[in-house]
Amino acid sequence: MKTLQEMTDRQVLALTDREVDKLVNLRKAKDGIKLMVLPVEPDYEEKIEKDCTFYKIRNLNNFLFIDRAVAGELADGIKKHLKGAYYARYSHNPQLISKLDVYDQREAEVTLEEEKFYSPAVMQEAGAINKRNSSAREAYEKLKSEYDKYVEDTQWIIDEIWDKVLEVRRKYQTLAALQIDYKEYLVLADGDEKIATAFLKKANPLSDEELKVVKGKKIVTK
Repeated sequence: MKTLQEMTDRQVLALTDREVDKLVNLRKAKDGIKLMVLPVEPDYEEKIEKDCTFYKIRNLNNFLFIDRAVAGELADGIKKHLKGAYYARYSHNPQLISKLDVYDQREAEVTLEEEKFYSPAVMQEAGAINKRNSSAREAYEKLKSEYDKYVEDTQWIIDEIWDKVLEVRRKYQTLAALQIDYKEYLVLADGDEKIATAFLKKANPLSDEELKVVKGKKIVTK
């Protein structure tokens, strides 16, 4: 494959994006730079759902119940006897004991809550999955970090080649637009190419080479 420097503008114009990327890799190969591809993040194993359900009463420390009915019965009992309950609070010093007023009784949080946990067997399996996922993620992140550094170090080659390709594409996009203008000038000049050319050159400073392109075959741009 020719290098970019060995190509004519028409050949550069005909390049697909994929072919430009190939030119970038060709330049890297000639410069002795190792080729790398963007690593693909692996599919991680799905986390195992917690398999045990317990019930607790808010603000009752961390007591857990397997039977919802038992937990509900206890919560109802606490609510029933809140009228005679006291609570401890600190106001600097010393500790004060206060009786729950009507508002406190109404706002006291003794609602029933559901909480999930792992059973020992499932916890062991979940831990193994987490370990494998963590290992796979660490390996991927290492490869991704190496690739990012590679891109950073070789970005100047990518920029150099793509800047030239885009420069040629923009040039021919402009010339393609001038081809449309030239056709319109031919209509205005009743088909007289000399007059149409004069119109075109007066409105657009063109080199002889560019004028030849405009008056030549239809330009196909990307």
